[in-house]
Amino acid sequence: MTIQKIKSGRINTVVADAYVGEIGTIFYNQDIGDLRLSDGVSLGGIPLVLGGGGSGGGGNATMIVSPTPPATNVPGTMWWDTVRSNLYVRYSGIWHAATLVPTASATVKGVVKIGNGIIVDPDGTISVQYTQGPKGDTGDTGPQGLKGDTGAQGIQGLKGDTGDTGPQGLKGDTGAQGIQGLKGDTGAQGIQGIPGVSVTGSETLVWSTSGSYRTLTGYKENDITNTVRVAEFAGNTLRLTLATFTPTVTVTSSAGSTLNWDIPATGFTVTVDNPTDITDQYINNVIAITQLSGSVSTVLGNYSAGLYSNIPAGGVDWTQSFTTNNSTSYIRSLSTTTAGGAASGVVAFNYYNGTTLASWGTTATFSVSWLTVLHSISIAALTGKTFLDSYASTTYTPSTSYISAGNRTFLISGTNGTVSSTTASGTLTFTDPINHSNKSTARYVTLTTTASRPATVTGTAYNVTLGPTNTNDVAASASFTYPSFWLWSDSVLIIPTRADIINNITVETDVTVLGDQVKTLATQSITNSSANPRAFWFVVRSSASQPTVFKTGASAGLLSDVAYTNGGTVALAPDSPLPNYVAENYQLYGFTLQSGSTYVSIS
Repeated sequence: MTIQKIKSGRINTVVADAYVGEIGTIFYNQDIGDLRLSDGVSLGGIPLVLGGGGSGGGGNATMIVSPTPPATNVPGTMWWDTVRSNLYVRYSGIWHAATLVPTASATVKGVVKIGNGIIVDPDGTISVQYTQGPKGDTGDTGPQGLKGDTGAQGIQGLKGDTGDTGPQGLKGDTGAQGIQGLKGDTGAQGIQGIPGVSVTGSETLVWSTSGSYRTLTGYKENDITNTVRVAEFAGNTLRLTLATFTPTVTVTSSAGSTLNWDIPATGFTVTVDNPTDITDQYINNVIAITQLSGSVSTVLGNYSAGLYSNIPAGGVDWTQSFTTNNSTSYIRSLSTTTAGGAASGVVAFNYYNGTTLASWGTTATFSVSWLTVLHSISIAALTGKTFLDSYASTTYTPSTSYISAGNRTFLISGTNGTVSSTTASGTLTFTDPINHSNKSTARYVTLTTTASRPATVTGTAYNVTLGPTNTNDVAASASFTYPSFWLWSDSVLIIPTRADIINNITVETDVTVLGDQVKTLATQSITNSSANPRAFWFVVRSSASQPTVFKTGASAGLLSDVAYTNGGTVALAPDSPLPNYVAENYQLYGFTLQSGSTYVSIS
């Protein structure tokens, strides 16, 4: 035989006579000690009167125990099903399963047991009893940590004995708030700050202020404040570069560092850059000049000193020029040849050290060099004429480099020709005109130049001679062309002569001139304007490459080889050749073309 336990849960805030509950729920009225059944409608439920195997009335409920559903239809009658071990209640003509309160678990609401350390007051209030440990000693104050995590949950009550599983109980009231969690662990240590600057004694950092910003500008040591030029971190160390008096001084030649051969040096210019962050010291003036090379006067007072660009003072840059008079003050080359030479000097300075003027230890050097004088002469090339023509003259042009025109003189002469000017550009007229036969006779121009150097450059005036210098042989490079020709004759039996081709130094009007030594004729239409067939003659310089294929046809696409007549050679020369002129031999090729147009190709 089995039994079914019915477990209960306490509801402290409900009056039994006003409680309705869920259909089939059995609850106990502690005030009057009776057991009631909820029908889901009636306030206070239906009082239960226990009995066995029978039925009751008068509003009381009867408990029937049997293996099968009882036949009663009385509302509120309870039936214990001995087969399924379930409790049912009769309502509205239907057996409803009674709701049993289950044992509570982590996921199921239900009946709980009261364990150790749990106190239940007479009014049903549940409290947790705990003992707080003694307060620990106060630890050393450390750097503020990050915000701690949320404290742990309050102490959990002791676990009760495991009860039998019952029907799910009613939802309980919200429990009292748990006790405050334990204090969280100390947060991690914050990031280490930048190391402070260690100063000792009278050392102090000086800051400038701009709103909420502070700028490091100075470093005070032994009551002397130095300007900070650069502040930077090297690892974890703040490193300061203090401003020191580091001026820049330069000297240049006033006329330029490179001069033409005949141009004198006119002096030197100093440039001073005083540091802007040092205001109590500065380069004040030029104190001396000494010679390094060449010839440089060393008495500073003999130079004409120009005005300062700015009055020297702390942080002020300035320039000043010193001019030579080429008498008691000078900068000269020592060269006596066409070479330019050079000269250089060293300039020294005074500076104000905060209390007085003193010699500044750093000097500045200047130098000037003169270019070497040069000359040359050019002659125009001979080009553009045919072998029938000749060149009678050409032009020439003398020139110099790195000297003024007023300080040089040209002397020009011609070989196998006459110059039109012996001192300037002109024309060389050949004694014998140049033709294709006499190119071996040289023709050129010769230049000799006298260069004069003023005393202001070297202290003593002198002259040098450049040359003689010849142009190239203009005859040897003379250029002639040897054009090919074509012309007509009445028959291939009539071979053209020189007179048929040449007219003085050109060709007859009915002769067609082609390119220089051309041996081909691109496919083209050739028109025989005569009513009769005529001979077409192709004439090529004999010493040139010769054609081998001759074709004719009615169209460019219908060409075929044609037999030609070798007309031999013809000596071509002008009508009135110059003395010793040698005629040029040309080869003739002829073939017949009918009246009208015929396409011809020669290669």
